[in-house]
Parts: sequence; structure tokens; C-alpha cells
Amino acid sequence: MANVNINIRMDSDLKQQFEAFCNDVGMTMTMAFTVFAKKVVREQRIPFEIGVEVPNAETCEAIQEVQRMKSDPNKVTFDSFAELLGEDARGLLETYCLCSDSQVKQEIIEGMNTPLSECLPENKVEW
Repeated sequence: MANVNINIRMDSDLKQQFEAFCNDVGMTMTMAFTVFAKKVVREQRIPFEIGVEVPNAETCEAIQEVQRMKSDPNKVTFDSFAELLGEDARGLLETYCLCSDSQVKQEIIEGMNTPLSECLPENKVEW
């Protein structure tokens, strides 16, 4: 069957946003309109959804945090996964040893339940 051209008028901002969306989902505007037309004819109904998940506020915040962490010149890095695991394993072992003392364990639990607003900022802690 032969293809035909269809002219559609729409606001230029809407056209740019629609074109950007189509690019994001890997299709042209022509493909999107063709999918729409086939779906309408097949199901005899409007509308239908083609969507991209928009990250929620928590995910956006996490993405921004990762970007900040990646640009931090003082970030801790590891040469291998084994090195990373070694650091983690040492930390777990130290926590296990500390928790074997019931008084220290209770102090750790109390510290974990202390609101951050009541804690000293890291730059004021003497190590």
C-alpha cells in the first residue's frame, strides 16, 4: 500500500517537546503518529499511553548526590573490587567486635537513634 503525507498543525513548543520525547523513546514523530493510528483503528478507541518513567523526587536527589560525589576531589576510590570489599569487611569486623561489648553495643544503638540535628558536624569531631 502506498504511503501518503499528512500535514499536522500544532504549537511550535509542543512540536519541539513531542520531537524530544520521540527521540528519548527511540522513534521519529512519523513512527509515533503511525503507531497511534494503527492502535486507534485496531482497538477503536482513544487514548493509549506510551510513556517514559519520570524519576520521583527521591531518585532525582539520589542522582544529584552521585553526581556531587563523583565530582568531589576528596572522594575515596579503590583500585579493585577486592580492595573495596576489604575495607567493608574490616568495618564489619570492627563493628562486630565493638558490639560484643554490651555497653558499647548499647551506645552504638543510642547513637544510631540520635537525630542528626543533635550530632556534632564532622568538621568539629576530633579523630
